[in-house]
Amino acid sequence: MKKILSFILVTTVIVSFMPTIYATNTINAPEDRFGMGRTYDSRQPLNPELTPRPAAAGTVNKKFLSDAEYLVETLEISHPIFELPNLLDKDYEQIRDEFIDYASFAMNRTEFIIEILRYLRVFRDSHMTQIAWWWGYLGELYANINWSYRDNELYLADGRRVLEIAGLPVTSVFDMIDSFIYYENETDRREFYEDMSRNKVVLELAGAPIRNSITITVEDESIRANYRRGWDTPGKFCPHSDKNIIRHEMIGDVFYIDFRKVEFDEPAHNQTLTAIEKAISDGTRNFIFDLRCNGGGNSWAGEVLLNAIGLTIPQHGFYYRISPLSRIKWPESNATDGKLIKGWIPNVSKAFNKNNVAIAVLINSRTGSSAKMMTFWIQDGGFGIVVGEPSSNAPTAFGNIVEFKLPSTNIDMLISTTLIMRPDNNADQATIWPDIPIDHHQALEAALEYFDTRDNPTGIYASAEVARAARAEAAGSEPREIADILYGIIEIEDEMFYNSTLLHGMLTLPDTVISIGDRAFAGCSSLLIIVIPESVISIGKDAFLGTSPQLFINAPAGSYAEYYAQENNINFFPIGNAKTPYVPVDESSIPEQQVVIGNEPVSVPEINDPSPQQLQPSNPVNSGLMIIIITGAVIFAVAICFMIIKKRKIQP
Repeated sequence: MKKILSFILVTTVIVSFMPTIYATNTINAPEDRFGMGRTYDSRQPLNPELTPRPAAAGTVNKKFLSDAEYLVETLEISHPIFELPNLLDKDYEQIRDEFIDYASFAMNRTEFIIEILRYLRVFRDSHMTQIAWWWGYLGELYANINWSYRDNELYLADGRRVLEIAGLPVTSVFDMIDSFIYYENETDRREFYEDMSRNKVVLELAGAPIRNSITITVEDESIRANYRRGWDTPGKFCPHSDKNIIRHEMIGDVFYIDFRKVEFDEPAHNQTLTAIEKAISDGTRNFIFDLRCNGGGNSWAGEVLLNAIGLTIPQHGFYYRISPLSRIKWPESNATDGKLIKGWIPNVSKAFNKNNVAIAVLINSRTGSSAKMMTFWIQDGGFGIVVGEPSSNAPTAFGNIVEFKLPSTNIDMLISTTLIMRPDNNADQATIWPDIPIDHHQALEAALEYFDTRDNPTGIYASAEVARAARAEAAGSEPREIADILYGIIEIEDEMFYNSTLLHGMLTLPDTVISIGDRAFAGCSSLLIIVIPESVISIGKDAFLGTSPQLFINAPAGSYAEYYAQENNINFFPIGNAKTPYVPVDESSIPEQQVVIGNEPVSVPEINDPSPQQLQPSNPVNSGLMIIIITGAVIFAVAICFMIIKKRKIQP
């Protein structure tokens, strides 16, 4: 009897715990040590959820362990984030310890570098993770194909959607990239997805076969692409020459400066400075700074050019941390190592335009670091407009990088010594948004048109001036709060911003949005420009009721947003062309079918049958749980019957 009771007790305990075991094994278990099995959080929040990974195992590589510990020690005594507790991840110590553990068991140099990049994500500093492609640490072989990222998908130049890369779902490749790259904004994410999804090492880490070419599956065929050396696609980003650091020319009455790198090339700089002085004395007041594909350098070299035009730049803010490494940048400092020094406070009122010049600065996603600083000096100082594409390098970000080397593996590393803050606290701190958003290949032509039409109340000049007015009226707004609300959102719900006081000037919706609800922006009288992506296919009734008569909808030509603007008499400004033009639906052409309700036939719109995926149960754990419960009940019943039979057998 005791044995039977013990059997029943053990069976009951096992059955009670099996649902937990089942759910863990089918839902939460990681597929591999690179975090492929995790749920991807597209926002990369300040305190991201730790990626669960199995315990590290194998033989300790002493060189990797030594360098991992050296890297941690160097960063902890040097990086500013450790003196800015609101920015440091609450789980940092666990992430650090996990890095040392896994790095010490890395099987090869590439795997060790991946572990370094995973660790560096916690610093929220894209300068430091750029070693992945700057120095070819993930190899120099990339698939020879050009595609673009939109709405979490990749599309070829002809508009066809990519379904698989080397037999892998596109999202699996994205997940691999997410596991070791930090993005400063959505433009940064797009750049990495478009480039690193072609990288041979990344694809092999994600599970692609080791070959000299890959097969790309699109909607109607498979395409073979060979690997080639070099990560950039020819002609995709920088169509102009980069042989010279700086050159200049007069284009009509506009002084054009092509600035390839923010460094002081003394002979070339002196020639340009002399030409600027003569142009100012001759009455030239229109200037274009071409910073497309300018990755930065020494911000002083850019400030010298702006001073020559007669500009006193607005004051950006910064904090820098004293360390043996930072003394390379700040050798004059006598502060104690580890101390955070508070530098300037952001202040736009410092800006002064002595010669009343007008500037158009051309940027694209590859404009970064010191070139980004030149851009926000011009935009925040009210000196002119920005033309082109949003920046991938956040205007408020870590910078002033210093190089150092890991002693055992000789791997070159970068570390930021300073937190740089854009001058205008009320502007977007994550992205520099162009006043004239346009394909960067057309930016120069758009800037010249801007200067040609300054006396014209319509056209490209009017749109740019509305954007400038939007920034001027943005004082007191809370752009970061709005950015947090919109980041990754799919639907702008009914009356979401009804009579909101948070919206001033220009608002850009992310390309995750597909619909805008009824009266979503009604009463937002200070909203002057709203940029609506092509992904939006529905805008509700009275969405912009009671907004300013000067409100512009900026969207791709041919998109649903243009159709909505025309139907509702709202100003419209085109931003490129829609990849898939919107065609209004003729409701009379929708096929109908008849059903019988009572005795009367009724016509209803034809509804397609649901897909097999739609018919699947919403929770995969429920069906397994029911099987386990039923199995346990059967075992329990058999045990009871066995006990009753045995009891009868032993009765006299």
